[in-house]
Amino acid sequence: MNGHQKSRPNFILFITDQHRADFRYSKLEQSKLRLNGFNAGNTGSASLSSYWYQHDKTVESYVAQLFSDWTDTFSTEFKVSYRDYSAIRNTPTSGTPEIKIAYGAPNADGVGQNPALWLGTESNSQYNDLFTKTWNYYGAGIFNLGDHEVKFGFDYATNEIFNLYAPFVDGSYTYNSLEDFRNGAWSYRQFRNPVGGDVNNMAADYTYKSLGLFVQDKWYVNDKLTLTFGVRGDSFKIDSDPEYNPLAQQVAAAGASRSVVLRSGLAAPSGLGAGATRGAGTLIAFATAPGQVALDGDGANSPFSAALVRHISTPGLEVQQMLTRVRAEVVAATKGKQVPWSNSSLLGEVFLATAKP
Repeated sequence: MNGHQKSRPNFILFITDQHRADFRYSKLEQSKLRLNGFNAGNTGSASLSSYWYQHDKTVESYVAQLFSDWTDTFSTEFKVSYRDYSAIRNTPTSGTPEIKIAYGAPNADGVGQNPALWLGTESNSQYNDLFTKTWNYYGAGIFNLGDHEVKFGFDYATNEIFNLYAPFVDGSYTYNSLEDFRNGAWSYRQFRNPVGGDVNNMAADYTYKSLGLFVQDKWYVNDKLTLTFGVRGDSFKIDSDPEYNPLAQQVAAAGASRSVVLRSGLAAPSGLGAGATRGAGTLIAFATAPGQVALDGDGANSPFSAALVRHISTPGLEVQQMLTRVRAEVVAATKGKQVPWSNSSLLGEVFLATAKP
């Protein structure tokens, strides 16, 4: 880690015997190299430098204060401060996907496991930036009334926040061997697509404002006891509301499982029932029955995808027989909660993988 701090000494200006101003400035720059992808042991992993990132942080602040003694019993203080903060992950291969070359045996879904070699842009570093700009204002009046110090005032703050965290936008691929990587034959991949294709749509971009009013009394009961009590009120405001996501609570309640049940699922294929297909030679396969929802499951692939991958390349198996096997496997895996469906107007047998001679 390397860091560089720039600072200036406090600048104090005595305007008069009763009025004093204080100015401060500081700047901290920090840069740390993060080595992702290294784990020890037989199931560990290693990574190339393309998988690492430089974490750059900057904090710059300005503070101005004014203290005034108006009488022997009344004084005021005012403070204005500004803070500019940024934390950015700089990667050497920006715009490239995360790559995992697995050397361990594949799991039940056919995805290779550790040990592994990582390269490309680590998924959490593909788009990961934080910027905040904060203004703080504070003012208070103080009455010194013998054993009581009565203080009243306000504080007001605005905080502009831009927090972009968008993993998997550039993709993540797993290859079961170096040869598969050369041939582009991935066993698993994952993408997340931002709304409208703009990654900034995935950022939290808003301004947070707060206002506080307070009155307090510090009572010096004796030289061993001091009591402080008062009242304070606060209000908060955000300049924009996030879009309501009705599935958020269901996903949170699902815990470790990614499966949630929706009120409505796959729509019934209108115009394709009762032999009313628009064209001959068509086969449409659905992961679940009309009006139902397809489950995600707990593995890398959903129950339907896992079964389809297992049977689609079976040599000499006719496509509708293949889908029947997939259907039976999914029904068994989901204990009857999901039944794959298909509509067909095929005029002959179709084989996706020819039988070996």
